Amino acid sequence: MTLSDEIACWWQPDRSTVQALEAHLRRLTLDTVACAIAGLQTREVSSFEHARAVSSPGNVVFPGGKRALNASAAASVGAMAACWFEFCEGHELAHGRPGLHVVPLALALGAALDKTYGEVLRATLIGYEIGARAGIAMRIRRGLHVDGTWGVLGATAAAASLLGMTTERAVAAVGIAASQISTSLYRPVAAGMTARNSYVARAMEDAVLFAQAAAAGVDAAVDTLAIAAAELAGDARLKESWQWPSIDAPLLAQGYLKPYAAVRHAHYGIAAAQQWRNQYRHAERIERVVLTVYPEALQYCGNRAPQTMIQAQFSLSYAVSRVLTGYDITPAAYSRDALQDPLACRIEREMSVIETREFSRRAARLQVDADGASFVTLVDRVDGDPDQPMTSEAVLNKAVGLIAASVSSVDASAYSRRWLEASYDTPVRTLLDLTT
Repeated sequence: MTLSDEIACWWQPDRSTVQALEAHLRRLTLDTVACAIAGLQTREVSSFEHARAVSSPGNVVFPGGKRALNASAAASVGAMAACWFEFCEGHELAHGRPGLHVVPLALALGAALDKTYGEVLRATLIGYEIGARAGIAMRIRRGLHVDGTWGVLGATAAAASLLGMTTERAVAAVGIAASQISTSLYRPVAAGMTARNSYVARAMEDAVLFAQAAAAGVDAAVDTLAIAAAELAGDARLKESWQWPSIDAPLLAQGYLKPYAAVRHAHYGIAAAQQWRNQYRHAERIERVVLTVYPEALQYCGNRAPQTMIQAQFSLSYAVSRVLTGYDITPAAYSRDALQDPLACRIEREMSVIETREFSRRAARLQVDADGASFVTLVDRVDGDPDQPMTSEAVLNKAVGLIAASVSSVDASAYSRRWLEASYDTPVRTLLDLTT
């Protein structure tokens, strides 16, 4: 049975929906791999990979890496690398990144077990659907960061699928994971520290362990999920009322990929700033900038005058000021030159960022006053939104841009297309090899 056949059995969608879901799954995989390849070129992630090779050697080299690791170590390196530049996927309803927690694990464990691409895609879909539903049902309390929390449930489900576990044992694995969900703090982001990028790396290790424990016969109580949700939300009442969300459609279709290397809340302001830049290119004449956003955006991205990359990735004012002064929000937007750009810093420092509850959906209104004129625009849709998804060509171009730092543009293009076009029976290990 092909992946398309399984999707049809699960949700009974029409043929066009089945094809769209499979295409989205392939784009998600390529996008995560490309983000990881870029992240693996950084000093920190490369050093982390080296350290993991010393303690956890094996036979899996994650794309863009140089060291052969065991499955869980390779997944942890890939996951850290994929989120390094804040360029990977997310899901608005889940309030987090189910794919980030699933794709690196499915690829690494799939390669270690000599699975095919079709088997890995199936495990990714299962893990994504479990993780996204957990994200909807398990809202974390303020002060926590979502990475490394409920996402481990999806990763564990994907591992159970690849290990060929029965439904009973897979349920036990998810229960084991729920009984020890870790909490992750937002504080490192505000402080400008990259500890946040280790949260999902740890979740990869945990997920493999939990699945293996269940396969060995370890059990978990059936009410564990409700208790875990209550602990994450800081609301004891959830122990009595919590339940899995009743969703009959695949949540994968509502996930987003990112056209900009910044937290999703900043994308609407970035797109608005690009509209100004497309018409006016004299940022030195800007006199006043006012950005109006929905409350959640300011809650998570209110960092002002950021001094480090991760602070800037979570800064509305940084993203908008850099676009206004000519930067594209790619990993290069967090270079030392970009962080210290005098004109951009002046605009960012003087910018007003205001929250409003008037928007019915995620949106940003930008006002730029320059040369005695006022430019005002409202953006409530960006590429990657469920009703405006990134096309395969756009995802391909993004991937090539990220991978071309490691190989030639021609090779990067060929490698990227393999993920979109490979047959189900292709050994996933051959897809991981960036050099072929």
